[in-house]
Amino acid sequence: FQPAWFSIAEVSAGSMLATPAPTKGSLAQAADKAIWSSPAALTLAAMEALRDTLGAQPMPWHLDWTQLSQVESGALPLLGGLFSSLCAEPVSLRFTGANQLVETLRALTPSSDRSVDMTSWEVRLNVLRTMRLQDEFELAALDFCVTYEVSPPGWIEASCQYEDVSSTSPPQ
Repeated sequence: FQPAWFSIAEVSAGSMLATPAPTKGSLAQAADKAIWSSPAALTLAAMEALRDTLGAQPMPWHLDWTQLSQVESGALPLLGGLFSSLCAEPVSLRFTGANQLVETLRALTPSSDRSVDMTSWEVRLNVLRTMRLQDEFELAALDFCVTYEVSPPGWIEASCQYEDVSSTSPPQ
């Protein structure tokens, strides 16, 4: 089963053709402001809005995860498709509230609980790859291995460029 997503590179290339070239000042200003903010409960509708936003905005894509506290099951396949694409595509990302995303996904994937769908684990592992958190990825992969009694997935460097801007303050 492949989640319903899209090739980020194709959509962003298409949207960039229709968008006037941004100026250097507008790029810096756009990079500081999130183009999408997650609601507290990430729903299918919120994921569809995110997909539409990414297709319409130039990079870098600044996503704000600060409010996130739960991921509804209907949103999980699209979230999985998003992060699978982000790992495979040479896009530029900036996250605010990245720790909130990591913690929310950690809560979805308790160690030794086989009732949790493997999709939740795949999403968590791809988020860690996207964010270049190799040590945390290795620990989560070991938990996955213990939980499902299978070989853990190996670290593969993500193709995207990622920056956590949670601790940076906006320019004065």
